[in-house]
Amino acid sequence: PDRVSWVWTNIGDMALATKDFIFGPILNAVDGTKALVNRLCDGLEAWQIVIYTGGTTFIVLYLRDFLFQDDETLTSRVKRQFFRIVRKIPQVKRQIARDMEKTASSIEEAMIKTVKGDYICKLPASGLSDELLFKVMEEYKAMSTNSWKNGFVSGTVYNGDDKLTELMAKTYGMFAWSNPLHPDVFPDVRKMEAEVVRMCCTLFNGDLESCGAVTSGD
Repeated sequence: PDRVSWVWTNIGDMALATKDFIFGPILNAVDGTKALVNRLCDGLEAWQIVIYTGGTTFIVLYLRDFLFQDDETLTSRVKRQFFRIVRKIPQVKRQIARDMEKTASSIEEAMIKTVKGDYICKLPASGLSDELLFKVMEEYKAMSTNSWKNGFVSGTVYNGDDKLTELMAKTYGMFAWSNPLHPDVFPDVRKMEAEVVRMCCTLFNGDLESCGAVTSGD
């Protein structure tokens, strides 16, 4: 009982001592920071304080984002930022513009040379006959080079086998008018799409909850 009454009598002093022990250093640091800020802002007008505060905050946040990005190394970021700044120099900017224009012109010229004949810019007044239509298509086909058949082009044609071409042409003829946007009318296409999606999921070890969609590849 004596101890309880002593604690009860001195609980206020104990609380104050605890507060000073725990929060004393924090409060002292806050007071010191406040005094430092007041000295730094001494003689400044309100608009200057606002501008300096906003500018400092922007710089700190920018440096934080620049230094602690995870997508690439600090060295790569420094190089990228350096060349971004260099490209803004007027002389360098003009040189880059000249080189870009020269490159674009050379590409355009090279592309134009591969196309022969006049462009058809409007629908004919009457439809073409099958014979004339195939003649036009043969002319278009003649513009293409066969360099890809000899293995001189990478990532352009993945399989040019004649038997596969024949199979694809026959398959296209069977389903040319099937519209995947109406799966109720064309359940065959819906089933094939589901099977393609499931095959891809299986290739990547997908579980029963995995899913996907068939697109045009654009």
